[in-house]
Amino acid sequence: MFEPLANQLREAREKAGLSKQDAAAKIRIDLKFLEAMEEGNFTFLAEVYVKAFLRDYARLLDLDEKAVMKTYQMLKEPAVPSPVDAAEVTSVAENSADETLSDASAASDGSFVDESLERARRADRKKMMISGAAGLLIVIAALLYILVSERSDEVITERPFSEVLEQNKKRFEEPSLPEKDSLAVTVSDSLRMRIRANDTVWVSITPDNAAASEYRLFPGRYIDISAAEKFALHLGNSYAVMIELNGRTVALPPQRARVYKAILTARGVE
Repeated sequence: MFEPLANQLREAREKAGLSKQDAAAKIRIDLKFLEAMEEGNFTFLAEVYVKAFLRDYARLLDLDEKAVMKTYQMLKEPAVPSPVDAAEVTSVAENSADETLSDASAASDGSFVDESLERARRADRKKMMISGAAGLLIVIAALLYILVSERSDEVITERPFSEVLEQNKKRFEEPSLPEKDSLAVTVSDSLRMRIRANDTVWVSITPDNAAASEYRLFPGRYIDISAAEKFALHLGNSYAVMIELNGRTVALPPQRARVYKAILTARGVE
């Protein structure tokens, strides 16, 4: 059906002294598409791209672009109210092929790339950028969720800012034994307890009937305290402490709550 137009394109290319490969490179299309047009096959892509390639090829060969497109349309739609005579179509194609060719190398700058193709490429690049940004946001959101969702079992109490700074500083210091007077040992005291932290832990200790004292111990830190008869303990993270009473390790019940209360006497845990 498209033989007259295909012959026109092929003869014009040969007259211009261009090979198929050179012509395809100059208008930047795949060689198989150019060969399809010269074989009379104009169904290799959607019509919008076929027309774009045909216009570029006509410009490269210095053919009358409007005449070429008119010939394509007439050959594509022969069943119109005014049928086109095949001989007339052939004559139009031959007349266009006989027009003077200009320097075909002027088309080597790629200015004939179809704008629709360029817009499609830009749209693809934009989609890739949007997808990449969305993926990055998802990763950041997941990291923030993990950080925020991590819960600490330690009891939080409001303290002066200077105290917080001091305790944070002590976290990175080597544990040291307390001063002698920190043991608060009296002549009547018969119980001496040491609580050592393996992780951050909150401790409330009530020796005998005295007022309760609260402590926050960081990993590796410990506290010594004494009493005459007993200690009332309240541990905020019972699995993170080791207790010694008069130099002997006290075994806490294996099945216990993380927040644990107990009474400690010379007989052990009650």
